[in-house]
Amino acid sequence: MKQLEDEKKKEISEKYRKIVQIGATVGLVLTVLIAIWVATGTYFKPTDQGGMFETHLKQLGVFGPILFILIQIIQVVLPIIPGGAVSVSGTVVWGYEWGFVYNYIGIFIGSMIAFHLARQYGEFFVKCFVSDETYDKYMGWTRNEKRFSWILGILFFLPAAPDDILCMIAGLTTMSFKKFVWIFIPTKAVSTYVFTVMMQEMIFFFIHHIWPWLTNFFS
Repeated sequence: MKQLEDEKKKEISEKYRKIVQIGATVGLVLTVLIAIWVATGTYFKPTDQGGMFETHLKQLGVFGPILFILIQIIQVVLPIIPGGAVSVSGTVVWGYEWGFVYNYIGIFIGSMIAFHLARQYGEFFVKCFVSDETYDKYMGWTRNEKRFSWILGILFFLPAAPDDILCMIAGLTTMSFKKFVWIFIPTKAVSTYVFTVMMQEMIFFFIHHIWPWLTNFFS
């Protein structure tokens, strides 16, 4: 009976994983298209240059940041939208300081939810997002709890680490929620700020230098 239940769970998790993979691909394509639209269109330009984005953003008031935080939470729990793109858009829209604050609030809440969902639903939930091979690799890190705590802190500190999956893996261990939070808070704060600042500078450089050169070259 248990074997049948395990096989059923595996079948369901594989179906969800395919849906997530398709969603991630669609999300990546949409992100690229939106980036091109931002670079070439007038909507996101300053108001004195005909852009309307700042005006519409002000009209949203407090609902603008709330909506952004919700999007950030969703992309952590359901990694379909590229997280880096969401984080960078926050600093582009609200600047380094408030962009970081809104980014971090969303990432923090989403990560705590991912931790609790994994702890509640176990291996089945995590395997909806990663292959068996990836799952086994990450779970291999957890055999030594002290070592895993260090690995978790180091990877949270690195901008390109798969934080959403790491939060879920941590939820499968005996690590206390309090310890997880204390590892997450300082390391992820630093990596979030550094990553978004670096990416924003790269995007601005592309928009103001590389893109004009490309348009002139091919015109």
